[in-house]
Amino acid sequence: MTCGLYLVLIFSCVHLISLSGQQETGFVYNGFDQADLYVDGLARILPGGLLQLTNASEFQTGHAFFKQPFVFHPSSSLSFYTQFVCALVPPKLGADGGHGIAFVVSPSMNLSHGSTTQYLGVFSNPVNGTSSSSSH
Repeated sequence: MTCGLYLVLIFSCVHLISLSGQQETGFVYNGFDQADLYVDGLARILPGGLLQLTNASEFQTGHAFFKQPFVFHPSSSLSFYTQFVCALVPPKLGADGGHGIAFVVSPSMNLSHGSTTQYLGVFSNPVNGTSSSSSH
C-alpha cells in the first residue's frame, strides 16, 4: 500500500513539473477594448465593446490583432484552441457580400498587401500558391 502511494506521489510530481514548464497565454474578451487590440482598415470598436471588422463599403477590409505577441518556441509543439461568437450581417438585398472571416497567426500586423477581393484580405493574388515570406 505504501509503495502505491509513493508511485502516485512521484507520478504527480513529475506531472506538475512538466506542466510548470509550459507557458500558457490566454485571454477572454467579454467586450473588446482599444487598449488590447490593434485595428486597421475599416475595423473599429463600437460602444459596448463590439468589434466591427467591415461595414457596407465595397472592396474594403478590416483587421484586428491582439497587441501582445504570442511567443512560439520552435523546439516544442504548440496546441491552442479558440472560440468565437459573431454576427455576420448580410448586405443589402441584391448586393454582393464579402468572402468571410479568417483567424490568422501572422508574424506581422501589416496585412496591407492583402487583396480586398479574394483570399479574405490576408494574401494578394501574385503570392497565391508561393512560399514568399511577404505573403503571410
